[in-house]
Amino acid sequence: MKISQLYQKIRVMYYQYILSNTRIQGDFEILSPTLFYTLKGGQICIENEVYLGYFPSLYFYSGSNHIDVRGGGW
Repeated sequence: MKISQLYQKIRVMYYQYILSNTRIQGDFEILSPTLFYTLKGGQICIENEVYLGYFPSLYFYSGSNHIDVRGGGW
C-alpha cells in the first residue's frame, strides 16, 4: 500500500469514527473523508453501490464530504 493510500484511509476513518456524531448503515464505499452529522441523533442509511468520493478528483487528498441530516425520517 502506498503512503498516499494509507494517509487517505486514516483520514476516512478519522472522519467516520471520531468527528461524526452518528453511525451509518449500508454496503457502500467511502473513498474520501465524509462527515456524517444529525441534529436529532438519528441513523443514516445509504443504499448499495454508492461511492462517496472519486479518485482522481481535484481535492481528493485535501477535501472532504459532509452529509447533514436535519429533519426526521420515517
